[in-house]
Amino acid sequence: MSYQAALYMLMYAHRHAPHASCSHTGIPNALLIPLKSLDVLCAVAVLQAWQLYIGVDLAVKTWPAVMNKEGWLEQEHTTSDLRGMRGTFICGCIFSFLAIMNSFNTIVTITEKRQHEARKVQQRKRAG
Repeated sequence: MSYQAALYMLMYAHRHAPHASCSHTGIPNALLIPLKSLDVLCAVAVLQAWQLYIGVDLAVKTWPAVMNKEGWLEQEHTTSDLRGMRGTFICGCIFSFLAIMNSFNTIVTITEKRQHEARKVQQRKRAG
């Protein structure tokens, strides 16, 4: 489960669970704290920034293995760990890409939800 899903589950459980525990998540209400949308946005932004930092750090520390000519066309030395380091470089790049795209998609989702709510308010004003 992603951290975003966990945060949304906590928000949903807090809003919809007036009894001792939320039946959807099994989280006791005593553990649920009131979450404002700004708190959640800050938490999501911090976690996405942390994910980006980890991915970039992995890629930066392992990029010399990608530039090394050894092992691309011929066998590498048995003591060399170039294949593992190259794999780690690719994982770091993918992790960074996912963090950036998650950030963009979070912003798009929030914008679309606000536009949808604004349309609902306008329709209510016109109708009533």
